[in-house]
Amino acid sequence: MKKHLTLDNFLISCAFLAVIGGLGHPYLVKYCLKPTAEFSELGTVGDWFGGLSGPLIGLSSFILVFVAFRLQNKQLKSQQDEFERQNKSLSLQRFENSFFQLLSFHNEIVQSLWTEYKYISKTRVEEVPKKDGKPGETEKKVINSETTEQSDKREYFSTVYLMLQHNLITLNKKSESHTKAMRESLAFKESLLLENYQTVYDKEQASLGHYFRNLYHVVKYVHVSDLIEAKEKQYYVSILRAQLSAYELVLLTYNCLVEDLGHPKFKFLVDRYDLLQNMNRNLLLDKDDWTIFERKVCTDDPFKQNVD
Repeated sequence: MKKHLTLDNFLISCAFLAVIGGLGHPYLVKYCLKPTAEFSELGTVGDWFGGLSGPLIGLSSFILVFVAFRLQNKQLKSQQDEFERQNKSLSLQRFENSFFQLLSFHNEIVQSLWTEYKYISKTRVEEVPKKDGKPGETEKKVINSETTEQSDKREYFSTVYLMLQHNLITLNKKSESHTKAMRESLAFKESLLLENYQTVYDKEQASLGHYFRNLYHVVKYVHVSDLIEAKEKQYYVSILRAQLSAYELVLLTYNCLVEDLGHPKFKFLVDRYDLLQNMNRNLLLDKDDWTIFERKVCTDDPFKQNVD
């Protein structure tokens, strides 16, 4: 900016010097070069110097027009920059209004979550009087203690996690007939993971489905928005990520592996914006679950052609 001002000032100074030179050079000749000569004696010199007046004044006019054009161009550019700043500010405001409304609605969904889960928490064997037996005759009986978990809001996710733990135990017992090598293979563990999550998801579909669909649309809204720049999108997704609990992140991991639930679209968004950055991997039901998650790579952006 200072460089432009210096150049403009220099050009204006040149223009004024040209005017002064064009109008004042006769007096320069008379009083500096030939102070003793009469005006009548300066005719020849005057004819020669007179030819300079027009070009000098013309040069001055050209310089002043050029400076005026430069100043007008700078003013237009300044107005354009201001318009772009205002337009960007309005776009950001529109984006944030929608984003925080979606975020607020997402939190309302979390606040409305509730479930009741009954499970056998303890099994013991007791000696009890034998039915229809002789006096003093006993028999062993298995006594099951049942626990009922009622949870709401963010505690809901820890209860769903507990459902996954218990269901996995059941599935592992059913697979005991398979060879050890097969049960330890990554392919078998992946099939078990998917079956486990799908079973629990089907039971809790009304709540889990609603929750994950909305979470998906919040992240997708940021991703496809043209109201903010790409480098700003990571920031807004990080605001959402900061609100996710440890168990939400674990369930999100499993949800992204199931075809037509979170894979491939939600998986792509989760990887793109590193939504699982703060996840505690020790909470995963199997140490190989993260390896399975990383293997299911989604590199192609599924939102380039459509926004479904």
